[in-house]
Amino acid sequence: MATDPELQNVVARGKSRTTAETDFTVKVDPKLPEPNTTYYYQFEALGYASPVGRTRTIPNADLPASEVDRVRLAVVSCSNYGYGYFNGYADIAKQADISAVLHLGDYIYEYPKGFYRDNDLKDERPIFPENEIISLEDYRLRYACYRTDIDLQECHRQHPFIAVWDDHEIADNSWKGGARFHFPSKGSYIERKMSAVRAYHEWMPIRDDDSNELDSQLRINRRFEFGKLFDLNMLDTRIFGREKLDASASNEPERQLLGLEQENWLYLNLMDGKNRGAAWQVLGQQVILAPFMGASATNSGDIWNGYASARNRLLDFIEDNNIDNTVVLTGDYHASFAFDVAKNPFEPSSYNPGAGEGSLAVEFVCPALTSLALPEDNSGPEANPHQKFNKQVDHGYMLLDITEQAFGCEWYYIDTLKERNDSTRFAKGLVTQTSTNHLVNSSQARAIMDSPALASKDKAVAVKTV
Repeated sequence: MATDPELQNVVARGKSRTTAETDFTVKVDPKLPEPNTTYYYQFEALGYASPVGRTRTIPNADLPASEVDRVRLAVVSCSNYGYGYFNGYADIAKQADISAVLHLGDYIYEYPKGFYRDNDLKDERPIFPENEIISLEDYRLRYACYRTDIDLQECHRQHPFIAVWDDHEIADNSWKGGARFHFPSKGSYIERKMSAVRAYHEWMPIRDDDSNELDSQLRINRRFEFGKLFDLNMLDTRIFGREKLDASASNEPERQLLGLEQENWLYLNLMDGKNRGAAWQVLGQQVILAPFMGASATNSGDIWNGYASARNRLLDFIEDNNIDNTVVLTGDYHASFAFDVAKNPFEPSSYNPGAGEGSLAVEFVCPALTSLALPEDNSGPEANPHQKFNKQVDHGYMLLDITEQAFGCEWYYIDTLKERNDSTRFAKGLVTQTSTNHLVNSSQARAIMDSPALASKDKAVAVKTV
């Protein structure tokens, strides 16, 4: 580990071993000495040196928001290998001023070959294993398949990832006790889930606790304090606490999406963030939180609509404790949306779409990086007066621009999935100003900030081994 791309100013070095027990993956935590600092790293094994990688530490938790550099984060979700080239990853990898990539889930897909309409690229992007992944070996091979993609490799090489799973890292429409297409003929769902969780922790850049036990690995929710600029609470709305999908049970008083343990953890974090003076409270999670009416959403048991009592508890907590500046980041839906989050946005006496009165938070929904998008835009503002953006046919990612005064989101779309092409186009910008709790339009803010250099693509850089 070094502070320069040439690896001359070395700050840490060491050795690690790996075995088949962890699928020959290596994960090290070098305890980097300086916060809010870019570092460069390289591995060497069996006489071969890896390309130089680049990462960044976050600011000290007690650093005032006014002293934290403007932070930019890329947000991605729903990256199906067989459905298209990872051009969004390629574009993100080029941007030196991104502090981290937030992956909100569906990093891999469990489907068998051809199930997800991926036949157009079956020769250029063959998926392996070709069967639906169920066993530990299956999940490991599928991660290995995804990591053969050079654009995903480059995005990991240039930026740290902060990731959570959605359902497809395990199985479609997972909940804590089952999944949509997991039938008894496929064996034990619990064994399948634990195999998927184990492979996820082996292959993904996520810090494990000292025990490294599977039970602790199920608790993927965690918190990052970017100084006093913002707290990032990464949530699991899928496999730890979610009860079985049942839209008819949405308003049952004790209905759980996060699970009681994680829900209480979040409430404590929100209060702690307010008390310590964090400017923004950010929730990274999987499914649309805002009340939402649309062709596939109105009666959906999959999104927070299907867990309305859990949503009401969260919004009541935010309102009762005067927690301003809450921003929700959402994946899963394969579409771009933005919402003012109000308890009842469909009732004029409860929410004013012009002034934003009645909104308690804001929500940005990320398009799919490659996964199947909808054929046309629907569910417009006539049905959802709190909806500030709606684009459902394009693929891409979101770019967050965070300062003490404002939290902005921009949507960038890629032109094609059928060939490698890292060009993107700006689609929309929205911002919430501090203490307003609602969204307004903004212009493109993607002026490049001064940032440490990207890691070189030259593999020749090498340091003396220990």
